[in-house]
Amino acid sequence: MSDEPRLLFCCFEVVPGPHPLSRRLTAYLKALGSSFETVVISKKDADKSHIERYHGARLLRVPMSGDFQAQLQSFERALKRQLESEEYAVVHCFEPFGGYVAAASHGELGYGLVYDAVSFPSVDLPSVDPATAADKRLLARARRQELFCLMNADAVLLGSQVSAAYVQGLGIDDELLHTLRAPVDLGPYQATRVPPDGKPMRLLHLGSEAAYHELPVVIEALALATQKHDLKLTVIGPQSPAHHSTLQRMVDERHLGARVDFQPAVAHDDLFKVVAAADVGLLTVEDAERSRVVGASLARAAEYLAGGRPIIAADLPLVRELVPAEACVFYRPGDARSLALAMGTLAALPTKRIALGEAARRAAPLHDVTAIVTELTAIYRQVGRGLSSEGNAAPAADPDEPTQQGARAARPDTGTAKVKTDPAIAPGTDTESGGAPQRGPIMGVPLDDDAPAADEDVSDVEDDAAELANDAELAELADDAELADDAELAELADDADLLAVEASEPVPGGITEETAVPASEHDTDAVAAVVVPAPPPPAPAPAPFTGVPERLRPTAPPLSPRASA
Repeated sequence: MSDEPRLLFCCFEVVPGPHPLSRRLTAYLKALGSSFETVVISKKDADKSHIERYHGARLLRVPMSGDFQAQLQSFERALKRQLESEEYAVVHCFEPFGGYVAAASHGELGYGLVYDAVSFPSVDLPSVDPATAADKRLLARARRQELFCLMNADAVLLGSQVSAAYVQGLGIDDELLHTLRAPVDLGPYQATRVPPDGKPMRLLHLGSEAAYHELPVVIEALALATQKHDLKLTVIGPQSPAHHSTLQRMVDERHLGARVDFQPAVAHDDLFKVVAAADVGLLTVEDAERSRVVGASLARAAEYLAGGRPIIAADLPLVRELVPAEACVFYRPGDARSLALAMGTLAALPTKRIALGEAARRAAPLHDVTAIVTELTAIYRQVGRGLSSEGNAAPAADPDEPTQQGARAARPDTGTAKVKTDPAIAPGTDTESGGAPQRGPIMGVPLDDDAPAADEDVSDVEDDAAELANDAELAELADDAELADDAELAELADDADLLAVEASEPVPGGITEETAVPASEHDTDAVAAVVVPAPPPPAPAPAPFTGVPERLRPTAPPLSPRASA
């Protein structure tokens, strides 16, 4: 058995497969080499074996059957068994479906948890699979699981600064966030240098037929641009049953059959050949919440840059962050005429294409997988159980320095409500592995799968974060309210006692200044009734206590709609 620390990747996708998560994971595995004893757990399709060696890792595939929910349950059970069967230093998850199980168990099992938030299924699913758009229960669950993973991870990886700002807005500590661009193996691209000056100009669209890729706009723009220029378009990626028939009909209606070629996805190792055969890469992105607020890694842009291809890109902040302006021509997202103009400009100017391609190649080192995995390995050694930057032995913990699950020391409290340590763990308590104390989830509680879905907008993630973040403040206000209740009750009890004394009937014989009914020392409800010769008329009974008076009620901040419900 290897002496290297164990690393587990979990990915609720088919690996290898035609999607960005598989490309990202494959690039990691190639560059990690023998630094870890690596295990990958992923979905299985009919064409792949249950177990195989994949770029040095042991790849375990979980058979899938039934609908999405059934597949998800099968994957969660398999992942839980795997986590309990072997001891891991680090568990690295790519989405909330597997990440949720890992996040719920990592306090008990003691591994470091890395959450790779390069996609947000609660936002992406309706575009990828329109049938899920009506399943609010599924989307709400995905959103809650995303938030749970983000709040309990020891490190969060993001594909862009747009995504980092979004996650910070959910209340996640910025010290846990690491922005890693989409990794690419530059070696094959550097060995294949073909100038992008072909005629007819060949346009390439990499990726799925999801709605956020705006392929209908691409086809409409191609129909306009080909009225004056000789162009061809190749679309490479998995075909969507919900979208492909519409796209093919658009091609037929515009008589573009000879100019548009739909091809299936290619293997990872052959992707550089596809890019080299094109002259221009298309980076069409819908102007929507996914691109403006949530963000993405834009993995296909990294392939275009590595291949030295000029890019026609949507003019959005996310795109301008990840694609250098000197390497592309921008168009207005959703505007077919603007996209057609960009296509025509590059078709008419081959020399401009070459200049843009050279600028793209100069920007490619930002996506070099070797540099990215070096940074990733440092993160593993920072959060992993029994790991350190100098080797496999973890340094002794400082008993006066509370830490987060084997990670760096927490910052001084800045007044936020986020809990970073478990007060139930005494300082200096060590686990069997010599790392940080074991504890439960840092934030949130595991979901009850039988609980009804919240009737709310699935995109409103901020409500969940605000509700969790307000727990400490609400508890403090509850304590204040309890004290106010006690004080008011005591005051009202004294008033009630006096009224009871005054309302008591006189004792015959005109006893004065004597105790008619001795009060017991232990009976706090007994009242010594003092009798006077001429008692006043009985007073009305005091009104029953109905709550804390308005003047003593604490002013609580308004709750989110979900919390108040």
